[in-house]
Amino acid sequence: MSTDRFSSPVCSFPGWAAALALSAGILAACSSKSSAPPAPTAGGGAAAALTWHHDVRPIAEEKCQSCHTDGGFAPFSLKTYKTAFDNRGAIASAVENKSMPPWPPSAACNSYQHDRSLTDAQRAAIVAWARGDAAEGDPSMYVAPQNAPAPALRVDKSLAASAAYSPVESPDEYRCFVLDWDETTTKYVTGLRIKPGAVAEVHHAIVFQIAPADVAAVQALDEKDPALGYKCFGGTGVNTAGWIGGWAPGTAGGAFPEGSGIAVVPGSKIVVQMHYNTANAPPSPDKSTVELQLADSVKTRAAVVKWANPNWVRSHTMNIPAGDPDSTQSFAFAPAAFMGQVSDNILQNNAPFTIWTASLHMHARGVKGTLTITHADGTKECALEIDDWSFHWQGAYALKTPIVVKPGDTLGIECHFDNSGKRQPVVNGSPAPVGPVNWGETTEDEMCLGFFYATP
Repeated sequence: MSTDRFSSPVCSFPGWAAALALSAGILAACSSKSSAPPAPTAGGGAAAALTWHHDVRPIAEEKCQSCHTDGGFAPFSLKTYKTAFDNRGAIASAVENKSMPPWPPSAACNSYQHDRSLTDAQRAAIVAWARGDAAEGDPSMYVAPQNAPAPALRVDKSLAASAAYSPVESPDEYRCFVLDWDETTTKYVTGLRIKPGAVAEVHHAIVFQIAPADVAAVQALDEKDPALGYKCFGGTGVNTAGWIGGWAPGTAGGAFPEGSGIAVVPGSKIVVQMHYNTANAPPSPDKSTVELQLADSVKTRAAVVKWANPNWVRSHTMNIPAGDPDSTQSFAFAPAAFMGQVSDNILQNNAPFTIWTASLHMHARGVKGTLTITHADGTKECALEIDDWSFHWQGAYALKTPIVVKPGDTLGIECHFDNSGKRQPVVNGSPAPVGPVNWGETTEDEMCLGFFYATP
């Protein structure tokens, strides 16, 4: 992931294609084909009495449809009875083995909006319905879920490069694409989704805004490179580029916290940095799409702040010894005097700010990560803890109760890495050899990086 400025959540790892297959519940193993749906069953036991509209649809709306929707990154939609019925075998397998729905945050740390985890009763109902008659039932028996599902992204603007691009460098290539911004008034980005064109080779994508004063600089970089886009290892090549949002495996995208947004002024350009990794997949044409939700005004401007030890990035001091099964890397600092610098001056130095969402980012060797706030009075709040890190499920998690950070408070991050032979990234079909690892941009390197979506 780029170490340029961040403003939202994440690397394509050879297992991302496998993750899609897993999210489908191993469709190839599913014996339930798209046969005609059965008629509703009046009796025949508890499983037969379960129906889509009464028992399963409310759960799907609350827990599944943020990913399993029309145009979403999941392999099929769960918005209709027919698509649920057609994929009932996959649903049963994935819910039964608890690979779906993915929900990495620890409940012992904090509570989050739109929690996708299932209760035992919900899991049992879905599996019994899918392995039973999978009846549709009476639509009038539907009762909306008690907890509102994640709001759908309203797509007001779609951006993409003029043509597809195939990586030419291996195993890692960073490529930036300059996209036009034709709005004539200031607009606020209030939601974002990135749809990779070739998920097997996309390690991450980051959307930057380029202020009018810097447009000539990125255009010069673009024109100097004869191929589509330009090389941009580690960032856009423009120091003042502000991050609007990003994508990594498992990031579904969506609306930002209500009433907040990231301003883009007329005359700006958008730069999308793509990190391609072809260590386990041949280069293929990629034309990724950025979908944006826009507003003419917001209650408060927002920024997403990246959080890591600057010495890890600048001096490569994040030493992870070869063979160490639990290398712990941590950093804590009181940031009040520097919040303007790390937020494009959206947040003010030595002033309180509010954290609305939290995210973590590591690569293949990561096993556990934590983001904390230690207040000046010694009390401590956990913003995010992921006890079983999976590269394939990264995201931004919205706190049910936002955290106010005041001058004197400390932000902390801690990451645990397994650098033994059991947790090495796969390169050309084989685990990488065990060796010392440090902070770096490539898939074979590591990171310990946090993100906070924050407002003044």
